[in-house]
Amino acid sequence: IFVPKSTRPGEEPLAEPLPPDYTPTPTPTVTPSVTPIPPGNIPHTDTAVAITDNRKADIMTYVEARWPASPIRSQWDYVYNTLRGDGYNPAFIIALWMEESGASGLTPYWDLGCGRGPQNNLPTQIACMNGLPYKNTSWAEFSCRFADGHYPCTFEAHPNFIRNLTGFYQCVTQSSCSLF
Repeated sequence: IFVPKSTRPGEEPLAEPLPPDYTPTPTPTVTPSVTPIPPGNIPHTDTAVAITDNRKADIMTYVEARWPASPIRSQWDYVYNTLRGDGYNPAFIIALWMEESGASGLTPYWDLGCGRGPQNNLPTQIACMNGLPYKNTSWAEFSCRFADGHYPCTFEAHPNFIRNLTGFYQCVTQSSCSLF
């Protein structure tokens, strides 16, 4: 590394060349000690959240265009109503279903991302979601445990999960999925 000298005649040099054996001190990596709050702060257990029939139709059209093999039309009511009755926000569940498996349009995947039991098996996935011991925790804890398996976390194991899930949740709860 060479530090330039002044270029004006008669001025003292700003610095001399560094010795050939000079090794710069590496900049330390700072690891946050607090779990970052996941974007979106999705109210995953708010069962009062509802999806209108018009929004439902739009979401189904979006999913079928993106994942043609998805059984979303035949399985929507089962997924939506069962998990809503079990204490989950149905918009969160539909968004999670889209994020994890293209609403069961992709294989082999765990439909809802709950990594137990056979893949592409909605009844097993619903049972798995209901068996999560952290179901009724904060969004930060729930999302960490679901994505990385522990809390606190930095989402290193699945760095795109929160971004994708938040995008699908916005798609489900807002007027359009066209931007995602």
